[in-house]
Amino acid sequence: DREALMLLARVHLAMGNGAEAEAALDRLEAAGEPDAELALLRAEALLQQGDAAAALALARPRAGSDAAAARIAALAHATAGDDAAALAAFAAGADAPGADIDRARLFAALASFHLDRDQLEAARPAVAEAQRLAPTRIETLFVTGRLAERDADLDLASRAFLAILDVAPLDRPAMLGAAAALGGLERYDLIRPLVERGRGAYPGDPDFIYLEARLAAHEGQWPAVRDLLQQHEPALREPGGDRDLPAQS
Repeated sequence: DREALMLLARVHLAMGNGAEAEAALDRLEAAGEPDAELALLRAEALLQQGDAAAALALARPRAGSDAAAARIAALAHATAGDDAAALAAFAAGADAPGADIDRARLFAALASFHLDRDQLEAARPAVAEAQRLAPTRIETLFVTGRLAERDADLDLASRAFLAILDVAPLDRPAMLGAAAALGGLERYDLIRPLVERGRGAYPGDPDFIYLEARLAAHEGQWPAVRDLLQQHEPALREPGGDRDLPAQS
């Protein structure tokens, strides 16, 4: 069933499961002639698996005339470390035709590209365009939250991340973003359910372990902080975690 397999491939891509998406696409192509839509879906699946060169080979022929293809080409260039080529692909996609959703995803990806490089002023128009085209898309809400966080607008940041969780309750980046923003607002009553949800969904995740320790520290439960940190010390020492330990006060 072509429609069912297409839906399955899209669901896997939305969840970041590139290998599973590619398997569904293999079944689709085995059942009929491949077309341009399948080529773009495969390009995204390959990109999620880290094969930027193969993704670019599939997306580049349409990058100047299709916003969806331009987004994939730009991300492939960025993954390969070629920022200049990525920006050129984003620029081509900004002027290319495409559905509002595809164009919104391109501008959200461009905003993330700039935010990842601390280029806040460059990110602003891309965020605004994504908001105009598809304000409730997860990608739009995420870059809205990230930019608001960098602007110290913690109320807007928390609302954007919580709006994502209304649609995708186990979205890890949104949970962490919401917890950080709510922490700045001292809304610990709203952070606790997020941490409990995160610990249940990602039991070994060092970021949620650390957040649980921070909550216990805020409540003055220092033995619980000590026990939690000692129990999970190897995970908390993994690379990528420059988390400040809560200081007793």
